Amino acid sequence: MGRRKYSEHAVIQVDQRPGSRQAKLADLVDVGTAVDNITNRRGLQDLDRMTESLKGTREQKDANRIFPRDTTSPLGHPMKDRRLLEPDALRTPMSKRQRLERLHAEQEVSSWHTEQQERAMRALTGSPKVWHDLNSGLAENKGDIEQLTPQQITHIRTIDGMIQDYEGINDRGHRLYMNLEMPNFINSSNVESFVKSYMPEGTSVDFDQFTAGSHNLYEISENTSPRTVAVEIHTRRGMFIGEPGKSKSNGHLLPRGLHLEVADVHKATFVRPDGSRGERVLVQLVDPAADDTPDTDN
Repeated sequence: MGRRKYSEHAVIQVDQRPGSRQAKLADLVDVGTAVDNITNRRGLQDLDRMTESLKGTREQKDANRIFPRDTTSPLGHPMKDRRLLEPDALRTPMSKRQRLERLHAEQEVSSWHTEQQERAMRALTGSPKVWHDLNSGLAENKGDIEQLTPQQITHIRTIDGMIQDYEGINDRGHRLYMNLEMPNFINSSNVESFVKSYMPEGTSVDFDQFTAGSHNLYEISENTSPRTVAVEIHTRRGMFIGEPGKSKSNGHLLPRGLHLEVADVHKATFVRPDGSRGERVLVQLVDPAADDTPDTDN
């Protein structure tokens, strides 16, 4: 069987299929399908804008939205932002101070939540089956939550609200890392050039599903396949889900319905806690809602 040829009339899209907490899946789709997906998604966003223009309480509007509302608080200080790094910058572990600040915010928000809410979060982040089932429904319907079962809708909206609670008190920016697995037909030695060709600067990337990532590149870089690239994201969205007492647990949960754009693709070097180094092909994504310029600071 011959190797599949790449098409100049195709683009990479993410979240066409459910991935796992460890990696999202990328697919090469024809331009026509990609345009249809984007048009459908933008139509859903227009419905949310219409919902916001109608009379009603904040709770009523949120209950009728398709995608969760951005509830991020203002950036506390420019130094609290964690912007994208230059290609030659070392991706070092997040500082203890950065981790503690986020952990304190997570614990404060957790104190507001009911046991039912906490169970919903534990089920999503702790059960591969629940993660797959909820994200599968979102993938099949391009993020349209209204097409899911009542039980799924309740679970997803519960998670939406918990993330929004964290966003509302967090005054810091995030530089996050996640894995993106390329299609199986890609030659592992050609991954970087493939991604550069099909994810050029300015490419729109939509996350219809929930996304699990980390504040440290080294944490997502163990036991990855040769076809899996790393993604570096600058955003204000989502919530820290690190575990107290575990310095290597610096997870972050991003909301569904997130719109990002490709800023660059290059190889990047990361540093592990023991001082050893590794290298990954890195796709940099920016959140247009966050004013982003590359930075050399960690």
